[in-house]
Amino acid sequence: MDLTAIVPSILKMLTANNYFLLECLCQCSFVGENAQTIAKGIMTLLDKDGILVSENFLMRLFRKRAHSYLETGQDISSITRDNGTLTMLLSVFANTKGREYLKETLSPALLLVAPILEKIEIDVSQYDSTVRGTNDAEKLNASRTRLRNCFKILFKSILDSQERMPSTLRRMCLFFNETVQEVVDKQTSGELSPDSFMHNLFASTAKLEAELLRLPSFMTESSIGLAVDTNGVDKPQTTDSPSVTRNLGYLTVAERVIGSFIFLRFFLPAITSPDTQLLPQEHQTPDVKKGLLKCGKMITALCNDVDFGVKDKDMVYFNEYLNKYREHMHIFLGAAAVPLSSDATLCEEHSLGFGRERAKTASLEDHLNTGRLSKKKKAQFTSFDNLQVEPPTDKTVDAMLLVLHTHMDKIIGDLQIVRSKMPDQQSDILQSQVRQMGTLLDICFSQPDDKDVKQNWLSSIKRKLKT
Repeated sequence: MDLTAIVPSILKMLTANNYFLLECLCQCSFVGENAQTIAKGIMTLLDKDGILVSENFLMRLFRKRAHSYLETGQDISSITRDNGTLTMLLSVFANTKGREYLKETLSPALLLVAPILEKIEIDVSQYDSTVRGTNDAEKLNASRTRLRNCFKILFKSILDSQERMPSTLRRMCLFFNETVQEVVDKQTSGELSPDSFMHNLFASTAKLEAELLRLPSFMTESSIGLAVDTNGVDKPQTTDSPSVTRNLGYLTVAERVIGSFIFLRFFLPAITSPDTQLLPQEHQTPDVKKGLLKCGKMITALCNDVDFGVKDKDMVYFNEYLNKYREHMHIFLGAAAVPLSSDATLCEEHSLGFGRERAKTASLEDHLNTGRLSKKKKAQFTSFDNLQVEPPTDKTVDAMLLVLHTHMDKIIGDLQIVRSKMPDQQSDILQSQVRQMGTLLDICFSQPDDKDVKQNWLSSIKRKLKT
């Protein structure tokens, strides 16, 4: 057995048949660092086949998840607010395809606001509560004014960049807009069960808290004193509420999903935690980091279409000021989903048929559902005799394979749920592929050092492969 061919064999299996196995693995319940590692490895594999392939793959995943939200009655506006594999894939995709755009847009603005953010303090409790004189009031107002100016510089730099947004990000936004609107139309037409999640989301505080914990810590509604209504219109709460005051709904549900992609997963991490290419290390003082975080909270309030509440009482002061910019956010998010004239044809292809690659290569599911899958073709799905591909050189793929190997039991368990929703033939093929992948991963990461033990081990591996 040629061990050097094992990794190419695994990668060929993952990417074969229109990425069938890779798509199934994305439905496993990985979160956080593991999900991010898998996402980086997947994007490396997809990028080797061209930009349309990665877009088509993400669109398929998003559409499938959107329709699962429809079936279960979940709030579609929260579709990319967790830390699962799809959300991480979208984040890696945006930051990979939009890196130069991000740098051109934010780096000059960050350099401009950094010195202004030094020694800003808007926390009233930091001022003398017993002798709060004119001097303290002037300092507080000056800090608030400087913070507003920094927010305006950063937000305006994003608004002014709208026409420079890369076509690949625009196509994703257009697809999100159409898919989410389709789900919302079905939800509002009464296709939801009265016992669905959406009807009962606010039935208990526990459910509300669970929703609020779905964003990364620095941009959660709970950490900035925000909450999002699930029906597309934010409703004011009573004055006794410990939570928030909501606005009247400037953004549609689709625009909030686009905002989650463009801002929460793209612009805001670069603002609240800029790398040294965006903002040199010497400018990243504690005061600047603290000020950028507050600027990020203000932009988050706009893209979430909510006001600050008492959980972040020092930011409530800015609610009235932010209202002047809500229409600008609405216009920006709407324009992001409009293709450039030179890109209109390609966007239409994506919208109607997931792009050119989808037209060229039918998926395994298509073959099974139409009954055109020959015995020879079925055999190819689980055969390793002719697997010859060059593995990506990026170490992200090795890291992804290690995560898959480490969590193989979890993958098998999660995919049992996925298989239960498939036709029998498709389910059997997936089960066979997962077993084969597990065996090959064992070969990659579990080779014994002793020669005699290794020989016996290889013999057992060969027997497993034959069965």
